[in-house]
Amino acid sequence: MVRWSMLLFLVLCVTGSAIADRDVTVRRLDSEEILTILDADRQDCEVGNPNPFFYAIPDWIWGAERYTYIYDPAATCGCMAGFQVEFVHMLVQFGPEDVPITFDAYVTVDGEAWNDELDCWYPGEPVCASETVSITIDAAGIYDIGLPTPDCQCAGMSYRYSLSYVFADALTSNPDVITDQYPVDCMNWNDYGLGWYDLVADFGFPGSLMMWADASCCQTPVANADAAWGEIKSLYE
Repeated sequence: MVRWSMLLFLVLCVTGSAIADRDVTVRRLDSEEILTILDADRQDCEVGNPNPFFYAIPDWIWGAERYTYIYDPAATCGCMAGFQVEFVHMLVQFGPEDVPITFDAYVTVDGEAWNDELDCWYPGEPVCASETVSITIDAAGIYDIGLPTPDCQCAGMSYRYSLSYVFADALTSNPDVITDQYPVDCMNWNDYGLGWYDLVADFGFPGSLMMWADASCCQTPVANADAAWGEIKSLYE
């Protein structure tokens, strides 16, 4: 069962330690304020899913799992040479039965990957990450849970990348995944311990994950045109 959700909308931006100019902010908004606030918060560029949210998939998130959204930065970002991810977001809905809840989470920004067997883009290896943060949700509603990624380097515009949201441990309840109304194969992935599954092709999701990142424009990332990331890190630590 898929249900339309436009109840409460809260913005929760939780930062790790020593993140300059990224203070914790929690804002409770009604539905009429959402677009105004989001437009006011836009950075030099945004990458990921730019569409309005539409569906909630009930009781979907178990925890101890990773959600990944694959994107083409040129589709939503106007930077000329490169972009640098600063903050990764995911929308999650918590019902009255889900709260209060406390969980650990972190986000990663991933490199490009192509799977010949599947003939589509596939989640790549993490290149940079946020700190693991403990998040507490006390009230039911839809939350934008955003985490900063201070270690991300300048990335080239002519590649595909992915954003990942990791719920580090099993949850005590099962909140809802939020999507838009545009299902796309090979773009929305979930690994809950048994390998990667395409949420649209394998599970029939009616839309794409509501995940996006704030980014800033930067200079040409690397001299070698075959490399996607400047000063590439093999994995986050």
